[in-house]
Amino acid sequence: VDAWDVFLDDQLWRHATQMLAVYECEMEQDEPWKILHGPDATTHLGLKDATKGCLGTKAGAIHPYRFVTGILQRLLREYPSLCVSLSPPPPPTNSLLVCRFTLHTHTPCTSISAHQGLYTVFTPRGRITTRHVVHATNGWVSHLLPGMRGRIVPARGIMTAQPRPPEASAETDTDGATWDAHRAFVLFPADTWDEYDYLTQQALPPHTSSSSPTTPYPPAQGELMLGGGFSSSAHGYANVLDEIGNANDAGWNAGTAAYLSTALGRYFPGFDAQAQAKEDTAPNEKQASASAVKSLWSGILGISVDGQPWVGRVPAQVSGRPSPLPPPISTPAPAPELRTSHLAPPGEWISAGYSGEGMVHAWLSGKALAYMVLGLDVATPSPSPPSAGSEPAGVGVTHTDMDTDPSDPDTDLAKWFPSVYRITPSRWASAGIEDLVAAFL
Repeated sequence: VDAWDVFLDDQLWRHATQMLAVYECEMEQDEPWKILHGPDATTHLGLKDATKGCLGTKAGAIHPYRFVTGILQRLLREYPSLCVSLSPPPPPTNSLLVCRFTLHTHTPCTSISAHQGLYTVFTPRGRITTRHVVHATNGWVSHLLPGMRGRIVPARGIMTAQPRPPEASAETDTDGATWDAHRAFVLFPADTWDEYDYLTQQALPPHTSSSSPTTPYPPAQGELMLGGGFSSSAHGYANVLDEIGNANDAGWNAGTAAYLSTALGRYFPGFDAQAQAKEDTAPNEKQASASAVKSLWSGILGISVDGQPWVGRVPAQVSGRPSPLPPPISTPAPAPELRTSHLAPPGEWISAGYSGEGMVHAWLSGKALAYMVLGLDVATPSPSPPSAGSEPAGVGVTHTDMDTDPSDPDTDLAKWFPSVYRITPSRWASAGIEDLVAAFL
């Protein structure tokens, strides 16, 4: 898709073009960015005359539900012994169920313990024994990693699905591509980078039912998927204070919902009359937001206080649990299904804190973490038994006996994975909630 950053403020627009010039000087580009301003922006993109300028490049688009269910379908096909449990939790049992892959919905992890080379994960369905635990719970990560409190902070955001007006399908750009489902926007209505909305679009319905393949998914109708309003000055930035630290996705902020129900009218013609008519018939903010959208829901973001994701082996001082040491020689060897000789030494791992930019950071952060767990990353700390005067377990020891796989150049993480994303004791010690507070002042 074509991805556009849209600016309604002159000063922020000039700042954006200056930063783009520096970026293009220092980074290799497959193709140059597009720069539109004045009438070009309004004519080519169907924006309002208040638009000062736009920066455009190419971006990817993905349907999250289809992506996740597609992975599950592949796992079911690839691992016949796959265990999937969708029923209510049965009473805890002491029996051991060995599967190559298991998926349990509605099954929270309540606690973790480490003993004799293994972790025990406690759930309402029973216990899971493993050598590795990956924390990928983002905004909720401090539930099981108490040391991450004040480093990754939950924040509640809102998304909406809104109908497209008839005028949207008439707009075309210079390449003849229609507005529908070919563009995504990040929209900056004010003079700060902290206030923005984001917009993408579902695919259009097929022209004829006979041309569409059979699919279990609901047919898309070209809905406009709009989120943001988190730090909107329209509400005096009060929404930020309400939503930072809020991990309850059972509801949403009525002020943010009302803002999003009319926000498209700030950027695109054709939405003003539609939004105003719906506001006039709604006696309060919550009803206004509900009447102007097809669907509305909230979700919990994991805000990193220093702005970077946290990826890698979790130090013991963060988890509050020592890495499990190898069992005594007299201890029986684990069952073949639990042997993981090709993996890194046992440990807890994290990939979280994407600060609302998960589509940018999560995929390669997950890939990098997979290489670390596989023991293919030479820079990942390896746990060591603590001794008097030594550093805590998991600090200052690296896999110096490991080499990257020459057949897979991606195993050399230093070439493509930012080192500032790694979780380290020094980064953890220096990061604090005051950094996040200062960013909003």
